[in-house]
Amino acid sequence: MIDQYSPGKVISIHAPLGFLDYDGPGDQKPRVFSKSEKLAKGLVNQMSEVSKNYRIVDYSFYPGSLGNYAGNERGLATITLELETTDPKKAPQYWKQFLPSLLLSLQHPFTAPERKLTERRSKMLQYYHEASN
Repeated sequence: MIDQYSPGKVISIHAPLGFLDYDGPGDQKPRVFSKSEKLAKGLVNQMSEVSKNYRIVDYSFYPGSLGNYAGNERGLATITLELETTDPKKAPQYWKQFLPSLLLSLQHPFTAPERKLTERRSKMLQYYHEASN
């Protein structure tokens, strides 16, 4: 879907850890951020503010996760909203708390980054091409 629709950002909703997680680009890497990375970090801060200062955590790096794939491997602004529980009775509370931040994320100005193949992905594509011939 990411390749098909080329989104400028990804907002993922998950549970039960209870925080906003900035997944990238540039997750877990102390360095000078690009303009798009600064915009993405600004978005997570704004989402927190309008969601009653929901805490922000730079959570661990997990190979194979959507956050890693979209945020680090694809360079998309990626934020995971970790709800505190999966209890369906909390849905009205969550909707009230997070609707403003979700609407904010939809309006935040991002364009899809140029697609750069990671070294790993490039090798995989080469392998599949060679295997099919």
